[in-house]
Amino acid sequence: MREERRDEIEGKMELGHEGNPFYRTVFFVAITVGVLYLALILVKSHQTARAARQAANILQPDGLAITLQNGLGNQATLAEAVGAERAALG
Repeated sequence: MREERRDEIEGKMELGHEGNPFYRTVFFVAITVGVLYLALILVKSHQTARAARQAANILQPDGLAITLQNGLGNQATLAEAVGAERAALG
């Protein structure tokens, strides 16, 4: 990860000020060089379609996307985005 991008992301993770913690949802954008053979999908079920589309953009043609989620329908959602032959359920 480029140094300036890492600093930008790390700066957004500050969750508190002077001993007063607060909570916020933090989203990360994957930064990759080239393409990947394996993508793990580890999100809430309502976020699966978005994560699957992102995985489809970074997977090698023979790559594999694996969902390790609870709930029904996650593998089907993943398969719609990456293709059934590249989607697996763990």
